[in-house]
Amino acid sequence: MAWAVRNSQGEVSWVGFDSGAHLVQTGQSLVEITDDQAIAVMEGRLQMADLFQTARPQQPKPQAVELTNKHLFTRRYPALMWDRDVDALAALAAQIPQGGIAAEVGSRLGGSAKIILEHAPHLERLYCLDPEWKDGDSRALSDPYMDRFRQQWQLDTYANCFAFAQALLADEPRARLLPLSSPYEIGWWTEMVDFMFEDSGHENPQLCDTLEFWTPLVKSGGIIAGHDYGTMWSDVQAEADALAKRLNTTLQVRGTVWWLIKP
Repeated sequence: MAWAVRNSQGEVSWVGFDSGAHLVQTGQSLVEITDDQAIAVMEGRLQMADLFQTARPQQPKPQAVELTNKHLFTRRYPALMWDRDVDALAALAAQIPQGGIAAEVGSRLGGSAKIILEHAPHLERLYCLDPEWKDGDSRALSDPYMDRFRQQWQLDTYANCFAFAQALLADEPRARLLPLSSPYEIGWWTEMVDFMFEDSGHENPQLCDTLEFWTPLVKSGGIIAGHDYGTMWSDVQAEADALAKRLNTTLQVRGTVWWLIKP
């Protein structure tokens, strides 16, 4: 028996097999669904928003506004990255093989997912995971870092980061948007991936737990990568270095993007 948590507008925020694993909040209801529906959502073959065939409000396609003032992060994508980070991620995405599967942990506005999708012509499917997308959570838009995007990407016209990401990736059928926390809400995951990019919880224990969870799921010869190496997030550098040592492989860094090839 499988379950979904649904609000009064028909929006689904959680799918699973343990009805006690998710706290049902005021205005939400627990609805029984079929096992096949739950598995289809978990495997990315069915979007949560389409589970009950509800019509989704159409959001305007995000368009960048040209700014003249100095901008810290890239203007090319709604991502907290410098241009050299964008170039590094684009180069890694281009290495994803024919029919490749990728997972991004920490998608927020969908900017880095857009980078991957636009530069991975052979990619079959990209899973985008972010716990900030749950239940219409709008707190991430109040992050001071978002102010750097507020005018350029007109963030105030969107209810939350999930609404923005949905609009940004609306024409990307290879993207699967999952409002889930890694690794704590994806213990059921078994699909192997060719590429994994971490840009979510940059502190331990979550960062360590995420890398330990995904490393066995990355195919031999696949890429394990992440963001914010050498920045204020000291756990990122420590965990990336430790993972490379544990796998007896070379860690590479460009900008603040780190990666290694799994032996």
